[in-house]
Amino acid sequence: KYQEILQIHYDQLKELTKNSISMDDSRVQSFIENINPYFIRIKKKDLNLPKVYENTILVDMDDSQREI
Repeated sequence: KYQEILQIHYDQLKELTKNSISMDDSRVQSFIENINPYFIRIKKKDLNLPKVYENTILVDMDDSQREI
């Protein structure tokens, strides 16, 4: 199914990755255009997430836990 969406063979994709092809390469641009409809970029600040608070609780391990 990925070939239908990406319009590229898996081996070609591996080659692009392995050879660090330039972003200006027509194959890279074609790939980006093919996957573009499937990705949405959302900034974290746009999600209005609550502030994260971390609370570290130290707990002693018994011998078997320590061994693992």
